[in-house]
Amino acid sequence: MERLLGAHNAHTGAEPRGVWSRLLNFTARCQRLDVMELLDRGVRYFDFRVRCDGRTGEVYFCHGLVRYRGSVTEVLSRMDSYLLCRGEAGYVRIVYDDTFGHGYRPLPAVFVRFLDVLRHVRVVEVVRKSDWRAVLPVQEVNVGVMDCFRNYRGYRWIPCPDLWTRRHRDKIQGYIDAHRGYLNRDTVFLCDRAELFRV
Repeated sequence: MERLLGAHNAHTGAEPRGVWSRLLNFTARCQRLDVMELLDRGVRYFDFRVRCDGRTGEVYFCHGLVRYRGSVTEVLSRMDSYLLCRGEAGYVRIVYDDTFGHGYRPLPAVFVRFLDVLRHVRVVEVVRKSDWRAVLPVQEVNVGVMDCFRNYRGYRWIPCPDLWTRRHRDKIQGYIDAHRGYLNRDTVFLCDRAELFRV
């Protein structure tokens, strides 16, 4: 079974959208590179946080209070094309971020249909962050995820995930090296600052 590198909050390397998002970005940024750069560095599992605009129906990237530029469907399409050209597959977990007073809004039907069109990007789950319950059925994929950011356990909030990861880089890499992975399925090592690590 394969060992894969995963990017936690994968789109947080993009430019924040709006003044408040720029001011608060240090609390939300978990990646420094954009999605295509992460693909070039070998990342094959992406954890995306999204939300749905109640007025326009737009599905957009976010993390907590911070909203990011970039079209979700365009990013997923570009990933699909990239992986098609290389004859590889990638995995995506979509987390609907309904925290900080943002309630859950059902994803638009056109977005749900779009997810079915992807050929080389496999959507492994679509869940709500508040309770981690599935909001859409997805195809069964034999992938297990090992979180490499132990600082988040116990609902502890780390105000600067980027800085924390850089300070604990060797410890995290040691965790990855010490765990061979699951015996019966591919293993994803899900990391902040994914470009700093190897599997």
